[in-house]
Amino acid sequence: MQDVDDIESTNIITEPENLANASHILAGPSPLIQRLSRHYEIPDEDITCLESMASRKINFSRGTDILARGEDMKDVLILVSGWAIRCRYTPDGGRQIVHILVPGDLITPSVFVVRRTDHAITALSDVVVKFVDPKEMQRVFFEARSVAAAFWWAAEQEHGVLREQIVRLGRRSAFERVAHLLLELHRRLLLAGQAKEGMFVLPLTQSDIADTLGLSNVHINRTLKKLVASNHISYDGSLIQIANPRQLAEVCDFDLAHFHLDSTIVTAKSTGMV
Repeated sequence: MQDVDDIESTNIITEPENLANASHILAGPSPLIQRLSRHYEIPDEDITCLESMASRKINFSRGTDILARGEDMKDVLILVSGWAIRCRYTPDGGRQIVHILVPGDLITPSVFVVRRTDHAITALSDVVVKFVDPKEMQRVFFEARSVAAAFWWAAEQEHGVLREQIVRLGRRSAFERVAHLLLELHRRLLLAGQAKEGMFVLPLTQSDIADTLGLSNVHINRTLKKLVASNHISYDGSLIQIANPRQLAEVCDFDLAHFHLDSTIVTAKSTGMV
């Protein structure tokens, strides 16, 4: 994350040789189970029901469309490993990344009510995606009611993240946008058991960050330099360390309100992690 002189040929955040090499910081149940269990008290029998549902897993290589814009949605898709993006392309070839998907995320939460995608879903790294027939998913929801409630919460959490993205693009400075995004991704990964406190793997290029935040590569480079120079973050390849998450949160006005970690469900549990 440093000088802007050779920005055209230099990528500040570099991809790890193998993203799996960073898996030593991960442990425990699947990212989906960890994410849902952070918020809801899901009985063991319901977790078993979810984990044993009929499904198939498909690998997608980096840069491959998991679903193209306008493609029919036929299955419930869950991101098992790797990162993906929701994006739209403009007629001149520009790309806007609308949302970043991390392990444990639901790729097609609207499959029960929407026929076709209105955006592309593309693998940002090599990914594994679980495909579940909607009828099988409905069976799980019927037999494991806590899972149904948890999936509903997960979909609403993405809506909250998308609303925050609108505020980020419209009302925050470049410094605040980048800092806010890093904190948000870190907290989302913590929920899924995919990060340690203050440390996470970020398999994004400068262009990916720029297309997410509506900034140029040069602007992203300069902003990342400022974050490093001010001792807010440091990096080693794609391994990002946030020195003091609470302090950085104050600088960029980050909180967890849009994560909806409180709940109206009696058996829910709140996890305040800022």
